[in-house]
Amino acid sequence: MHIEWLRVQNVRNLTDVIIEPSPGINIFTGPNASGKTAILEAIHFLSRARSFRTTRVSEIIQHQKDILLVTANIQHPRFGRVKTGIERKQGKTSILYKGESVKKLSQQASNIPLILITTNTHRLITGTPKYRRHWLDWALFHVEPAYLKIWYDYHRSLRHRNSLLKSGITVGEQLSGWEYLMVEAANKINTLRGDFIKQLQKIVSKYTQEVFSDQPHLTLLSGWPEDKSLNLCLELGRESDKQIGYTRHGVHRADIKFSDNSYRLSSTYSQGQIKLFVATVLVAQARLFEERTGNKPFFLIDDFAAELDTQARAEFISLLIKQKAQVFLTTTETSPETLTTGPSMMFHVERGTFTKVAK
Repeated sequence: MHIEWLRVQNVRNLTDVIIEPSPGINIFTGPNASGKTAILEAIHFLSRARSFRTTRVSEIIQHQKDILLVTANIQHPRFGRVKTGIERKQGKTSILYKGESVKKLSQQASNIPLILITTNTHRLITGTPKYRRHWLDWALFHVEPAYLKIWYDYHRSLRHRNSLLKSGITVGEQLSGWEYLMVEAANKINTLRGDFIKQLQKIVSKYTQEVFSDQPHLTLLSGWPEDKSLNLCLELGRESDKQIGYTRHGVHRADIKFSDNSYRLSSTYSQGQIKLFVATVLVAQARLFEERTGNKPFFLIDDFAAELDTQARAEFISLLIKQKAQVFLTTTETSPETLTTGPSMMFHVERGTFTKVAK
């Protein structure tokens, strides 16, 4: 799947930009604040109806404009040429895909799957468990059709259990009933997460064997003690959970451990090594997505050169080329390794204007 043409109107300093990107790697160069990241932001908005830089849509709409519009023609492996677009006007978001209105944002995210790599991507290792769970849930949402409903069922039961505990209830059929539903959904989620991590590990090991001296390992921590069932943890923890006002055990407390020889990567890897490894994990995620769905997600890569040395950049570009996916990449510098690998297309960006650069 790839974007054939893209039109962006009133996204930050992009008043009305039309580009016809390559189905391969597209590199956007230019000074800071020129509009490079805004083009990635527009594609992200087309997929998820939100920015990856701010939680407020109003901040990405161009000053003194009352409408934001992003449209594209996408070549889909099953549907052929598909036109899609998203409009934000007067606080309301409207989405069209294949001529039909899209009511659920999750559906558009599924229509236009993407992998985002930014200067904050290192948080997959250095950040909080909540950040890692969020990444894992999004990854599974794209490859497991039933995952989203199970996730909603679990969190619905969790909210009811927390509400009962806060009201002082620690016994009774109502509480045990919600716990039963929690455990049922949690076991399904834990199984899906575990299978995903195992399959991802196989691809990660293949990609990293020539880059890292030791093989980094991914381990899923379920969110409750390994020597006890979740059902028992919930039952034994009712009184203590009531005191703190929330449920301490469950898949909502899960985490992923990234380690190398039993040591967490966050304490042994440099910032550059962490970024390269996380980027490799995300490429492996894209590969697993393709294996499961027969489709390729887009890559959005912002500030590519940050914290990566020349060798690391070359290795990462080589890995991207092998994926044969469409890539949108921004950088403030045109580094030698980027040019020698033969990017499919390059654009110079200056004050919101895009100029195609001859190879």
